[in-house]
Amino acid sequence: MKRVFLGMTAIAAAMTAPAVADPGDANLWIGIAESTNGILINEKTGEAWLTGVCLKPLSNAVRSGDVWTSRTAELVSIGRTQIMLDQKFTLDLDASAPTITVESVDRGGPQSFPAVVEPSCQTSSECRALLRAPGC
Repeated sequence: MKRVFLGMTAIAAAMTAPAVADPGDANLWIGIAESTNGILINEKTGEAWLTGVCLKPLSNAVRSGDVWTSRTAELVSIGRTQIMLDQKFTLDLDASAPTITVESVDRGGPQSFPAVVEPSCQTSSECRALLRAPGC
């Protein structure tokens, strides 16, 4: 049983491929209005971080036009139980109606939220404050 658990942990870690660069290099933020919840992206590398109380590394985001997509699968603890959390984040930067869509295989259909976009995080004081949040 212990070997199975260790194997699952290694697979989850390999699937996650979290961001490894400094979040201070991120230059784009898309998030929920009047909230710190959102996603920071380094547009040069695709590295991404979930923002909120802390910065949580996500798998690298891939850009297609105005849309960035990041899929992160990781083993998480809920109480005493370990479960695989597999989430896909789709960030649509369309200027007329930006949205964040979160899709989790085990949690029903996708959930979309209207969003705001900060395309120049280095020059925005609010966005720079997000960059200084502690890591999760």
